[in-house]
Order: sequence, then structure tokens, then C-alpha cells
Amino acid sequence: MLKGGQPVRVKAKWQQGYQVELKARDHTFIVDEPISVGGQDHGPMPTELLLASLASCLTLAIRHVSLIMRLELLQLQVDVQGEFDRTSFKCVRLIAEVTSSLDPQLLKQVMDKAIKYCYVSNTLYDGCQISYGINSN
Repeated sequence: MLKGGQPVRVKAKWQQGYQVELKARDHTFIVDEPISVGGQDHGPMPTELLLASLASCLTLAIRHVSLIMRLELLQLQVDVQGEFDRTSFKCVRLIAEVTSSLDPQLLKQVMDKAIKYCYVSNTLYDGCQISYGINSN
């Protein structure tokens, strides 16, 4: 939820082929599949957005903790790699590698705290109940 208790919402609208237009707040972007699987490659795949969500949320959480700890963070990069089982359509493993200007031992302390602030990490780790519904036109 955003401040004030408002739910976070994203809307997806199919465009053509495997292309989907996403709207989040005042931002619009395209999701698509690579040409090799029938898409037009006009945007990232949904699985890449999943990895991007983890990478960006963890990056912001590390930044947040570094501010709380009053640490000078000159450089920070989070690379996330995912392995997916194409039979069960599930993620098998996610690997997040963090590179930073902080001393490795200090970065470990920051990361231990940051993971607790990372909505995406916590959701993926603990799982999340998903409800499905149908709207009639």
C-alpha cells in the first residue's frame, strides 16, 4: 500500500501478439516476449519484470538502510538472475548479487537489515496469497 492506505495497482491491457501495455500510476510501459517465442521484443518479458522488481526493491532497501546508518554509499548495483522450470512454470531459484562501494563486512550488515525492508524479497520468500476474479463487461 502507498501512504494513506491506498492499494498499489497496475493495469494490464493486451495490445497484440504477446504485447501488453501496463499502467502503474502515471507510467505506461510495454511488456512483450522475444521474437524467438512469437513476440515482437518491444519490451521486457514478465519474468524479467519479476527479476527487475526484486533488483530494484533490494537496491532501494539497501539505500534506505545506508541512509539510516548514515553511511556514504557511492556506488550500488544489484544483479538478479532467475532460473525457471519450463515444465511447472515456476521459478526454481533467484540469485541476487550486490556490488557496492561499502566494505564487504559492512555491506553484509546493511543487507541483513535491508532484506527486512524489501517488500519483493519478503513476498517471494514467504509467498503471497493470490485471489482471482472475473469482471463482466
